Amino acid sequence: MDMLTKNKKNNPLRLHLLDAFRGITIISMIVFHTCWDLMYYGMGISYQVLYGPVGYVWQQSICWSFIFLSGFCFSLGKKPLKQGITVFVAGVIVSVVTFLVDYDARILFGVLTLLGTSTLIMCLIDRFMPKEKGGAVIALIICIILFVVTKSVSSGYLGFESIKICNLPRELYANYVTAFLGFPQPGFYSSDYFGIMPWLFLYMSGYFTHKLIGGSEGVFCSFCRRHGCRPLEFLGRHSLVIYMAHQVAIYGIVTLIHMLFWRN
Repeated sequence: MDMLTKNKKNNPLRLHLLDAFRGITIISMIVFHTCWDLMYYGMGISYQVLYGPVGYVWQQSICWSFIFLSGFCFSLGKKPLKQGITVFVAGVIVSVVTFLVDYDARILFGVLTLLGTSTLIMCLIDRFMPKEKGGAVIALIICIILFVVTKSVSSGYLGFESIKICNLPRELYANYVTAFLGFPQPGFYSSDYFGIMPWLFLYMSGYFTHKLIGGSEGVFCSFCRRHGCRPLEFLGRHSLVIYMAHQVAIYGIVTLIHMLFWRN
């Protein structure tokens, strides 16, 4: 979210194209959540639409983009520890609010919690990460492999989506602590769930990608500084605030429309 790039608006080193790309992702997220609220109230969007193959790919494209970009931009921030704490606390606030307002749509260990936690973990281990490109290449390959292999741990097995490598011991899926790590206990529910595994590996993939192509004088960053789209950049720069506010606003509007015009 806002943590993805932390340079000031007029900083000549700001990567405008990444802000714009994050703005596109924000728009996609708002549209998706609007569709989810409409589905929740039975207002023209069916369960099969959002939870079918197209809806699943759409939802995954949003979260993959945010998480990868967060890792990519970790090294661009001057105060990653402060940013990690801010985003983690924002995730806690989202959880508390959803528990109180709509328990059936509660969010526990959502994407903000994941992004905040991943940033804090990287603050602890950043100094030990390989700095040279050779080591970064190896680390990136390892992270990608780990992400693919652990993508379905929340479903009880190692593997990627429907490709199963092996089942995992049931003892791993014990409580909320294991759910936080990526192994949710039976009966666990969250409408927006991102365990540390596998998503930390995607975050770290972004981190190591930056080590390879993200040097301030490199071609990629130079290109990103020269190109962008101001409206999209605005959304990207304020993505944390927008994330915190948009669902409340959309849910309120859809609820009001449902109460006034949709009831039989």
